[in-house]
Amino acid sequence: MEFLEEYKRLYIFLYQTKLLNEQIDQLKEQGKKLTRENAELRKKSEMLYLTAAPPLPVTVETALFIGPPFQTHRQTP
Repeated sequence: MEFLEEYKRLYIFLYQTKLLNEQIDQLKEQGKKLTRENAELRKKSEMLYLTAAPPLPVTVETALFIGPPFQTHRQTP
């Protein structure tokens, strides 16, 4: 009788392991699919960015508004 109980527990354990392995495989496939979709969306995003309207020309007013490209923090003597 003890043998049958051990066999039953082992069978249940192996069956649960099989189910978990199937779930892991499904999650891996979903991960691969999401990775492919993410790459496609990134590519589309880059294409939209590249085909967007060109930047406006910089005029003197906008250059003065933006300021110099760097600020110096030296103090004059």
